[in-house]
Amino acid sequence: MDAMLANGQVSVVILMALSAALFIALSELARSYFVTKRAELKLADEARERHFLALHKLIGNDDEELVSHEVKRFLLQFSAAICTKAIAKRIAQGIKSRKKPKLCPERQHAVEALMGEISLMVKQRPDLADALVDVINFGFAAMVLRWPETEIMMARALMLDAEVKNDGIRQKATCVFAQVDDQTLAVGQGAIQAAVG
Repeated sequence: MDAMLANGQVSVVILMALSAALFIALSELARSYFVTKRAELKLADEARERHFLALHKLIGNDDEELVSHEVKRFLLQFSAAICTKAIAKRIAQGIKSRKKPKLCPERQHAVEALMGEISLMVKQRPDLADALVDVINFGFAAMVLRWPETEIMMARALMLDAEVKNDGIRQKATCVFAQVDDQTLAVGQGAIQAAVG
């Protein structure tokens, strides 16, 4: 009887030790996740700040030949889109599916206008070209890092960046514009004037 009692006590001690080890392991896993997520959110905040600094530099530029109203509208629409969780989730799902996004002619024209202005700016005002690329890259990075549902885009964004710089910009802009509803794109001339003025 004493032997059975001793075996029972050993089993309870082993069970308690295993429970404590499991608790410690799960606690460490949770701590590690939250430390990582906090770091991602800090990076997202930094990317968001750099996105808006670059956006302000472009929106505030009065030289219509360097930064057209069409591109300013596109940048405001892009910025509004990446700040919307539902749109970010749709973008992540689209990227995860690996289907090439399709754009309507109007949106495709906006992306091509953006790419054309980048080409011109590289020659005339490299600082503005860099700002335009920063709006897209840092905006995309902020969106990717902000929500857990969009983390799948991180690997794809790195792949896009490994490609030619302007093609990566085209792909990111296309990914965003393919998932945006028309209401989000409703940035009128008044909003552009308010941002510029």
